[in-house]
Amino acid sequence: VQYKVTTRTVSDYGFMTLNLNNVASYPIIVQLVTDKGELRRELYATENRSFEFENLTPGKYYVRVVYDTNENRIWDTGNFLEGRQPEQIIYYPKLIEVRANWTLNETFTLD
Repeated sequence: VQYKVTTRTVSDYGFMTLNLNNVASYPIIVQLVTDKGELRRELYATENRSFEFENLTPGKYYVRVVYDTNENRIWDTGNFLEGRQPEQIIYYPKLIEVRANWTLNETFTLD
């Protein structure tokens, strides 16, 4: 049995480094979401660091940061009966365009 798998070359993809400023607390989840709202990549951090997104399909992306207050690595909704608020999400204010064979360096200052 033979199965042939083909993939694009490295130059067909983009690369982005994201630096965050003013992070109120850790851990956090950093997500790349398409302009249609589909989650494409997700990175988790327990301390200050740069986030590198490699081999990104060219397209337009939003960045969102989730404060993972209960440290379970997923976003949690609130609970009215328990008086618990949902975990905070902060969106990068602009849409980021990733192009093939490009390297982007973005800095996101959280308010």
